[in-house]
Amino acid sequence: MLAGCSSTTLHNQSAHETQSAAPQPAAVKPSDPAPAPTPAPEVKPESVQAPPAQEQAQLQPNPQSQPAAQPQTQPAKPAPAPQPAPKPAPQPAQSATPAPAPQPTSTESQENWPLEQIDFSKVTLDCDLSDQRVYAKMDGQVVRTMITSSGLDTIPDNSTPRGEFQVEPERGTWFYTNNYSEGAKYWVSFKGHGVFLFHSVVMDKNQQVIEAEAQKLGTKASHGCFRLPLQDAKWIYDHVKTGTKVSIHD
Repeated sequence: MLAGCSSTTLHNQSAHETQSAAPQPAAVKPSDPAPAPTPAPEVKPESVQAPPAQEQAQLQPNPQSQPAAQPQTQPAKPAPAPQPAPKPAPQPAQSATPAPAPQPTSTESQENWPLEQIDFSKVTLDCDLSDQRVYAKMDGQVVRTMITSSGLDTIPDNSTPRGEFQVEPERGTWFYTNNYSEGAKYWVSFKGHGVFLFHSVVMDKNQQVIEAEAQKLGTKASHGCFRLPLQDAKWIYDHVKTGTKVSIHD
């Protein structure tokens, strides 16, 4: 108890002595001028200390904090002007291939009368060697026109006789001669009883048309007979009567 009391008393006394010993402020004279400000010491550049590394790191710009660079928009390129299509080089005109001459394998049908309109008792055969045609006529009108090849007329043995004749009784569907290695179908005699004939284009021994000779229809080519397309030879064989008048002229 005593120690505690004496301690409190000592503490109060020390505080009282401290307060009484504090100096009093000096009185300021109002007429004294304010002291001039002391200039700040000059700082030389070399005396400036670099900030620590941690502070330098803080001073460096953060690339993540920088705004992303905006992509530069390239101006649109104009579309290329359309190029004109190249014109094809002109090709030289090809000469037209001439059409092959029609082969006289049938009669001129536009001049042929139907059978039912023909009276064969009035029919005559007019053979014109100049145009290589045989005309069947009735009362002066042509009822059938047939292309032919008459004799070559170079020697007597290959000449076609001129004049007035008549169809003879001899006729047949096939003959073949070894002398010429030629044959023919549907033959009808008009002179010499089997010497001068109307017959088809010539054939070989197998009854096949000899094409090289068939191509000569319309020109003189035979040994004196009248060669005809197959259907015309058959027409005479089937319909022209024995005794029919035959006139042969150039």
